[in-house]
This record gives sequence, structure tokens and C-alpha cells, in this order.
Amino acid sequence: MLKGDLSSFSLGEIFQSLAINNHTGTLKISSRTQPEKLIFFSQGEISLFSHGSGEGLRIGEVLVRQGALTTAQLKETLNEQKKRKTLLGRLLLQAGHVTEKDLHNALRTKIQEEIYDLFLWTEGVFEFHMGSCPEDLFDELQKSVSVSINTNSVIMEGLRRLDEWGIISKRLKTLEELFIQTGEMPEDLPEIEAQVVAQIDGVRTVREQFKDFYGTRFELCTLLCKLLDNNTIRPLTVDECTAAADKEIQNKVFPQAVSYLKFAVQSKPDAPDLQFRLGQALASAFQEAESRQAFVCAVRLYSEQGDLEKTAEVATSLIPGSDLEPQDLEVCFHAFVQVNNFKKAVAAGTQLVGTLQESGEVERAAKILERIAELDPKDLNLKIQVADLLHKVGETERAKVYLEEVSEVVEQQKKYRELLKVIRLSLQIDPEQQHLKEKATAIQALIEKLELQKKRRVTYAGGALIAALLLSIGPTLYEIKAREYFHYAGRMEQIALASSDFPRAKKAYAELIEKYSLSTKVAEAQSAIHRLSHKEAQLAAEAATIGVDPAEAQRRIEEIRRAFLPLAEKAKAAEASGDYEQAHTLYLRLRTEFAEVPASQQVPLPLKITSRPLGALITVGETEIGKTPFIHYYTPGDGLDLRLTRRSCEPLEESVELTDQWLLHFDLERRPLAEFSLVPTVQQDMQTAGGLIIQPSRDGNIYALNPARQETVWEKPVGRFGDRVSDVTLFRDVVYFVDVAGSLNALKIRSGEVLWRAAVGSGARAAPAVSADGRHVAACTTAGTIFVIDTTSGTAIAKVPTENEIVARPFFAGDLLIAGSRDNNLYGYSLKTRALQFVWELSGDIVMLEAGDTDSAYVITADSRIHKLDVERTKTVWTQPLEELPSARIVADDRGVYLGTGSGQLLSLDPASGNLRWSLSAGDGGIGGLASTGDHVFVCFDRGHLTAVGIKERAVSWTFRTGSPLVTSPLIIDKVLCVGSLSGKTWLFEVME
Repeated sequence: MLKGDLSSFSLGEIFQSLAINNHTGTLKISSRTQPEKLIFFSQGEISLFSHGSGEGLRIGEVLVRQGALTTAQLKETLNEQKKRKTLLGRLLLQAGHVTEKDLHNALRTKIQEEIYDLFLWTEGVFEFHMGSCPEDLFDELQKSVSVSINTNSVIMEGLRRLDEWGIISKRLKTLEELFIQTGEMPEDLPEIEAQVVAQIDGVRTVREQFKDFYGTRFELCTLLCKLLDNNTIRPLTVDECTAAADKEIQNKVFPQAVSYLKFAVQSKPDAPDLQFRLGQALASAFQEAESRQAFVCAVRLYSEQGDLEKTAEVATSLIPGSDLEPQDLEVCFHAFVQVNNFKKAVAAGTQLVGTLQESGEVERAAKILERIAELDPKDLNLKIQVADLLHKVGETERAKVYLEEVSEVVEQQKKYRELLKVIRLSLQIDPEQQHLKEKATAIQALIEKLELQKKRRVTYAGGALIAALLLSIGPTLYEIKAREYFHYAGRMEQIALASSDFPRAKKAYAELIEKYSLSTKVAEAQSAIHRLSHKEAQLAAEAATIGVDPAEAQRRIEEIRRAFLPLAEKAKAAEASGDYEQAHTLYLRLRTEFAEVPASQQVPLPLKITSRPLGALITVGETEIGKTPFIHYYTPGDGLDLRLTRRSCEPLEESVELTDQWLLHFDLERRPLAEFSLVPTVQQDMQTAGGLIIQPSRDGNIYALNPARQETVWEKPVGRFGDRVSDVTLFRDVVYFVDVAGSLNALKIRSGEVLWRAAVGSGARAAPAVSADGRHVAACTTAGTIFVIDTTSGTAIAKVPTENEIVARPFFAGDLLIAGSRDNNLYGYSLKTRALQFVWELSGDIVMLEAGDTDSAYVITADSRIHKLDVERTKTVWTQPLEELPSARIVADDRGVYLGTGSGQLLSLDPASGNLRWSLSAGDGGIGGLASTGDHVFVCFDRGHLTAVGIKERAVSWTFRTGSPLVTSPLIIDKVLCVGSLSGKTWLFEVME
């Protein structure tokens, strides 16, 4: 295989070498900013091309441009293609719109044009695989039409266009340019140029115009440069752009405003006001990453101009939360200090300190932290951090001064536990402080004495407290029941007003008074009885006044009652059963079918208010009315000003006019419970035990973190900066991992103390496996050796060599150790017999291994297959091919097997058959990790967003964007989801699914 960098070899040189040597194989070219490109060479000639994205030149457009096809024919065939799912070229041939020669010429042109664009690449890497042609990467049309293109002619034209692009790029720098017509249209303008001019309106960018242009980007840009030279078109001025942007912002068309402001910034890049306005427009258009970049540019420009007030104003949009360079954070910090915005200054400074520590600039970080401590002298934690950093840079005496200040304050506050911690920190800095040792001993004794006194007080007070609680529970439940009955009686009163059946309602209120005579609702019930009696007498008097025969009046009442009451009872029954949609429909019928009865219009309608997640507190005005799901009763025409709040969600406010709705549902936007940065980066899966998170980091340390307190409990050096230890396994109170020096380590979870180390010869990637009884731990190395270690002594009891490296995580199934190697084999080692039980050859290298249900394993092999194996019977349960290898660990339970891919697909397989149940494009980018609660799968993406997918709904429930790549599996601890990012930041979310 040939490989190299485009900074060392030009594309022309690579092509020429392949052509001269008549090579056959596939050239792969990739970069950080472009999709991967594949070119297949046959005997030095170009035959196939794969562009890796949907933005390439389309064959239909080429045929139209070459005159072999009309626009109408293309549209007609594209519509047919949607129905039949057949290749466009094949449909065009069947319809007689084009010939084989037309298709051949168009395909040839398409490949050439797309390869010419590769000559513009300035960075990237290439690989040439001899004799290899991965046919699944090339489209069916290319494989069905034989094309051979002379490589030397492509090189010559590519280099010519490269020179032309040098001229074009001076006029068209970003393809975000906006042009308008000047009104000077030459009479002899060719048709294609006239069509382009007709589309130029000062609204669509060059990039957008290209979507409707039946040609290449090179041709369009060349044509636009010609029109600029002829004064047929001109670019919008900065003033025109800003005026148009203001209008679009006023109309809330933010994407179009962004287009105008981007071009304004391109025309005047050193104007901070334009950068600031662009950042605001991008934020309104939810383009957060670009918005931050524009704000950063504005901060830099304002700072260079010495305008600290504007610098601080813009920086407010960046702090906290944005991942900024240290120099930008320092600019923001000093700007906030100058304008006396101390809260933001502390936030920016704290973020800057963390960044400087990550980069090893501890001394500079200490100076910044000292400045922050001056701004907020009451923050004792800051002073402790300052002391720690000063100690790290050798400023021991200054560090002791800060800790002495903290000691004085906490001692005055009588916080003796905190005082003891501070004294111990001081002793770590300077162990020779004898007076502090004595003081620590005295304080420890004082703490123990106070604890003893506290226990006695609790014992004496406990009986009285329990008695008080028992007394309080009864009245509370009593009052709740009374209120429920009062609500029922109220519904009966509403029905009575519509049906004139007053006895039932009065009976309901009378029963409440009898059953709950001590309730606060008794007085209201008595008033209701008087109110109903008065209404009953009033109706009788009205009937007598208008001369209605009492018998006739009674007959009419009975007639209404016979029709009204069954409907009302049915509505009430539906409501009681929780079918509020049916109840609403029936109550609405009462209002419409008995509209001639005035009181029927007083029957309120039930409205169910729900949210996702449930349990949101509903506030109407200033009154808290309940939590979702909640039933609210209304009369059509009412207005409702709602505010929904819930822990771990953004508040939501909405005004609703109620007409005939029965349901209001709100999706609340998630937000983290907390976020913290305690490690430099999170690139390996976190594990948890005893309320702690154990996190290996690439700075050469393993950390134990307390997420509840957001603090580091301990950190243990296990290598040098950049070293990658294996993933960790926790069992009971021990952490197991393999370091790069080739030792299996056992540490105490609570302290990080080393219990033992066992040599295993080389490093490992996969986490060790621990037997169910905890007596044995297995480590699988990248040298391809399986070690079994006795956990009581740290000595090896077995060593099993394989023929290739092991990257898959092993596990124990009973007394059987299951491990998979990249030599295609699955190994089963028996602890009972101390021998290999089986060596099981599979279809490819084993790259992933996960325990399934009883005695089963899920295996991913390098040939993109997933296997479910019965390891007890050494029998394959099922095998399924995959379109691509998973990019994250398998998550499996009795409900499903879940796989995440590098293209962002989440797959759900049936555990029994392996059949695909469903697949979902869960987000942009590759999936870095998965976790499941049984109802939801939480998906981490390498582009920085966390997505929750409902298993039953097979749809995305919610998404949170972190702004930093997530490449590990999330961790669930007691209904809290922990998510770590490459930046080292960890977010905690409440699991409400």
C-alpha cells in the first residue's frame, strides 16, 4: 500500500506515478474538511470515482448541459425514479430520452469534473491499495457503464483549472457572495449567461445559485467573473447588506439575515460591529458554533481597538460555556474586570485557569486564580485552589498564607470538619508544621465529642418527632379526601344547573358535610346547598309567574332530564376512568345539544395538560395549580397563561386561547443538572461504584470523582502524558486496569491505594474481566495474550497465547472466561479445569465482544457481521451482516440489541433472531457511545450532541448539544446520566424516561 500527505506530494504527481507504472487499484483521498474520495485506476487509466457525499455533479444535470436531455424530460424521469427506485440512467434509456453513447459521455464528463475539483485540495492524506476495488463504494451506474479516462489529460486540465481558480478566488472567496444586476445587459449575451443573470437578485448566494445551475462550480464562477468584468452584475455594498439584514431580522427571517451579514463581514473583515451582529443573527438561527466564532472575532477586534466596554458586552455571549482559546479567555477576563462585571470575570477566569492547567501552564494559571480571588475574597474554594497551584509551582510560603486565611474563616464559623481538611492540605504542602499536627489532633477529638452529643440529642428527640409525624399524616390525608369529594359535588352542581335536577347535587354536598365534618370545605358545602335551594325556588317562581302549568313544567323538566342525565352520567363515567378525550366530547355535546338550557353553557370542559418529561409544575399567573399530567377545567373562550418548570429542563411559557381543546402537550427542552471539568479529557468509558466515577485520562492519571460534590476524590499517576491505559473495570471496592508498561493494576476505589500489580507483558485496550465470585481477574493484551490472575495474591494462574492482538472486552460466563482475538478465534478458558474449553473460529477478526443473556455472547467481526453465540454449547444462535462496523460498544438486554455506527445510525436487533427491528438516523456525525434504561437509548455523538431515543416510539425524544465531541458511552448512576466530552467537561442529566 502506498500512502502519504498532500503537503508533500501534489495530486498531479500522484496521478502521474500511477499512470506511468500502469497501476491497478483504488486511490483514497481524505481530509478533515472534505468527504472521502475514491478513484479506481485500471492499468493507469481512471475508471471509477466515488465522491462520498450528495453534493457531487449529478448525471441528469450533465446530460441537460450537453443538450442530450431537456429539463422537462429530466424532471419527468426523476419523478418516475422516486416511484420505481431504479437508476436514473436506466430509466432514461428505457424511455428513449438518451442513448448509450449519451450516457457514456455524460458519465465520463461527470467523473472528470469531480476529479478536477480535487486539484484544489491543499491538505489531506492519500492511500493507494494495489489491486483493490471495493465495489460497494461505487454507484451502480458507473459499474454498468464502462469508462476509461486518460490520466495524463486529466492532469493537464486539472493543473490548468488550478491556475484559473487562483484568479477566480480573488473575486469569489467563499461562494457566500451576493450580487445584484446593474441594469446594463449586453444585447449579445449568450443564453446560459442570460439565465444566470436572471437568477441574480441580491438574495441568493453564489453557493445557492449553484444548486440550480446545470454545470460545474468552476463554470459558474468563471461566468460570474466575466459578468463582473462586463459590469452586468455587481456585489452588494456593506450598507446594502446591513440594511437588508435589519429588515430580515425584523421579519424574523434569520437565515437570510445571516447571508447578508456574512457577505458584509467578508467585504469588511476588520469591523467588529459587523462580526457582533453576525454572531447575534447566527445565534437566532440556532447556528451555535458559527455564532461563537463570530463573537470571538468581534471580541478580538474590539480588544485590538481598545474598546473594553464593547469587548465585555460581546464576551457576555461567550462566557460561560464556550470552548475558547486561552488568549481569548484572557481578553474576556480582563475586559470584565475593567468594566466591573465581577461575576462574569470570575466565570471567564475560572475557565481560563482550567484551560491553562490542561496545557501545563500552572504558574500562569496561579496568577490568574490569585486575581480571581481578589475579585471574590469570600470564596474560600478559590483560595484553596490558589494555594494548590502555588504549591505546584514551588511557591510554598504564599500557598500557606492562603490556607491560613481559609482556616481562620472556617474556624470562626465553627465548621470543624472543613477546618480539619484545610489543616491537612497545609500539612501536605509543609509536613514540618508541628503546631498544625497538634491542632489537627485536637480538632479531631472535638469533632468526635460533638458527634457523640448530637447522637444523644437525636435519641431524646426521636420519639417526639415520630409522634408528631404520625399526628400530621392523618389530617393531611383526611383533607385530601375531603377536597376530592368536594370536587365531585361541584361537578354534580354543574350538571344540576343544566338539567334542573337539584336533589342529587344537594345530596352530594350533604354527604361531604356528614363524612368530613372537620374539613375546611364544610362551610363551602353548606353555602352550596343554600345556593342550590335558592336556584331551585327561583326557577319554580319563574314558572308560576309566566303562567306555566306546574304539571307541564314538571313534564318538560322530566323530558330534559331523560335526555340530559344519561349523557351527563356517561361523560362523568368517562372522566372517572381517565378517558378525558371521550369525557370532553360528551361534555361538549351537553353544551351544544342542550344549548336552549342556559345553565348548560356553564358546564366546563376538561383539558388534559401533559409534558415530556412528566412532572412539570404548572403555574397560571402567580398560582401553582399542579403538575403534569393535570386536568384543568375551562369554558370556551378562556385564556390561559401557562408557565411550566421542571428540574433539569428549561422553563417554558405559553399563552393559549381555549376553544374546544381536550389536550395540551409540551415538550420541555432538557438542560443539565450540573456540569464540571475535573479531568483534562474524557476519551474512555467512565465506570461507577459507591457513588464515585472512575475515569482514566490521557494525561497519565486515573481519577476518582464525586459527581454529587463535583470534586476530585483522588488521582493516581499511571503513566506519562498521552499514554492510554486500558478501560477500567470496577468490582466491589477495587479498580482493575492494565497500564502501558504491561502491568495489571488493582487499586482501592476509595483511596486509589495500590493493592497489587501483576506483569502481563504488554499494554491493553480492553477492560479486564472479573469472575462472579471476585476471585479471578482476566486481562487481554495487545500482544495477543490472555492472563488469568488470582485477585487475593496478584499472581498469574494461567497464560493463554493467541495469534493476534486482542481489542475486544472479555467476560466471564460462569466459570468460563470468554475472550476474542483478531486472529478470528473466540477462546473459552475454564477456571474449573484450568484449560482451554474451546477455540472457535469465526468469519473475521473479533473487534467487539459483549455478554448477552445466560451463556451467550454477542460478537462483532471485522467483516461487518454480528454473531450471537451460545458459548456453553459452542453453537451459533444467529449471524447477521451489517452495512458498517459499529462505532460504539454494543448495548444488549432482553428487549433488544442496540448498535451505533459511524454514520449516525442507531440499529435495534431482535435478540432471539438477530433480525433488524428498526434503524434510525439519530443525529449528525458518528456515534461514540450508547446506554439504555430499557425504555430509552441515550446516544453520544462525536459532533457533540447527546440524544435520547424512545425505544417504543422509535423516535428521538430530545437532544442536548454540548459543543464538544462525545466519544464514550454515557453512564447512568441512580437516575442521573453522566456524559463526558473530549474537552474534559462532564454533564449530569436527570433520567426522567
